[in-house]
Amino acid sequence: MFDRLLQLDAHLLTWITSHRLTPLNTPFWLTSVISRGGMAWLAIGAGLAIGKRISVRGFLQLTLATLVAAVVSDRIVKPLVGRQRLSEEGARDRLPAVR
Repeated sequence: MFDRLLQLDAHLLTWITSHRLTPLNTPFWLTSVISRGGMAWLAIGAGLAIGKRISVRGFLQLTLATLVAAVVSDRIVKPLVGRQRLSEEGARDRLPAVR
């Protein structure tokens, strides 16, 4: 079953990368950069805390949840799946549509 899931993931990745609109590349790339490590959530939370829309305790909870999610995904899930990332050398050679 895990092999089928990885196969489905590969097919979806190929489909997504071959059906993209060039004008959206830069906005999506910027969104990806801003969102690394949950930074977008932390910025939103900080803005809400400064504006007194959430408590400091709520912001700390958000920060802890973001940290736990980042650690679990980076240190547990990614190594468990073991798929070569697009940012790694040679990965883009497998996907001609990404070039």
